[in-house]
Amino acid sequence: MEQSITIPRKKSVSIISSFWMLFSIAIFVLFLLIHYAKPLGAEVNVPIFLVILSWIAIPLLVYVFAYYVRNIFNDKPILIVNEHGIHDQSRSHSLGMISWRDIEDIKIQPYMDKHFFIHIFLINPDDYIQKKPLFRSKKQGHVVISSIYFKKDFQKVIDIIYHHFEKRHNLTSQWTDFMDEDNRLQS
Repeated sequence: MEQSITIPRKKSVSIISSFWMLFSIAIFVLFLLIHYAKPLGAEVNVPIFLVILSWIAIPLLVYVFAYYVRNIFNDKPILIVNEHGIHDQSRSHSLGMISWRDIEDIKIQPYMDKHFFIHIFLINPDDYIQKKPLFRSKKQGHVVISSIYFKKDFQKVIDIIYHHFEKRHNLTSQWTDFMDEDNRLQS
């Protein structure tokens, strides 16, 4: 069995999202142009709430557009699973390397028939909260990785994750059993 896997980014999601952001920006800019320029002397009035919404939405949409464009040219893998742990780089606020010794449990949740969420439950989430301030807002004690951005076969990824997790868990439980037996012998 392959011992590690690197998941490249699926750029199609970022490309499609970039086009949606551009389309949305164009719509809001059109509302502002109609409101302020009154093209061809038309008596078209744009409701004031759309003008205010446009002034708020355009900077936000430009920021999100820039994020997706950056992801199109980002060649870093989205996920690396190896003997050291799971290195998550799926989002800007991802936790990075999560060591196997820090993982308490892993659950898979199906999502919309062909996608999945990987829930990684941490033994001590406070260590990671200090590392990444944006993770602090969740306070849920686990990390969620979506397969929506995966380019490879998800089942293969899960097999490798469980292989390493069970290997680490078995070594830990064997070590605990050994220590318990050693303590009984010394008593």
